[in-house]
Amino acid sequence: MSDAFGSQVANVKGLLLAAVVLLLTGCAATRPVTLSYPPADEQDVVPERVAEQGAPSATSLVLEVFDARTEKSHLAATGDWLNPDAVKYVAKNDVQAWVREAFELELSKASVSVTTPEALDRGAPLRHLTVDIQRLDCNLGWAYDADVWLQVTLERPGEAPVVRQYQGRGSAGLNLAGTTGAVGKSLALALRDAIGQMRAELDMARRL
Repeated sequence: MSDAFGSQVANVKGLLLAAVVLLLTGCAATRPVTLSYPPADEQDVVPERVAEQGAPSATSLVLEVFDARTEKSHLAATGDWLNPDAVKYVAKNDVQAWVREAFELELSKASVSVTTPEALDRGAPLRHLTVDIQRLDCNLGWAYDADVWLQVTLERPGEAPVVRQYQGRGSAGLNLAGTTGAVGKSLALALRDAIGQMRAELDMARRL
């Protein structure tokens, strides 16, 4: 065996060994996901808040969004039995901002305008809606199956706070290729479902 051939064999063995080590130690590849709202394929729909721009709102509230998750950028993971998290899907943009934009859009459909926390500092007697993101995950099995769990606290002047939890579900359909677009759409659908549950309950209670 020549020295050159022996060197090539050693290099191949080294690469294989490195690959095995990466696999066994659980090092994962990452795929960035750009989160958008409304869900994909609905971007051409004119948001109601744009159509009603300039019209007075029936009510207004202060909206704050917090992320209670440990892994702030986590969205999904996939792999095999040896390394189930071999590929991790992570948020490319700010998750809290994405959730806030979704709430602003959906609340505008109920003629509710959103303002900033600074309004509370000025002593304005406004409703205060706090949203805590508890879970944001998309399972990549035979189909995309996204979960969004939110804890919502609504405070009104002179009333006890109302605390509710909502679990939204959404799916972009069959998982044929594990695309980032489908993961993002599934999560957007789940987020819309969770917000819809909140609107239905709080609207019936006439709290918004």
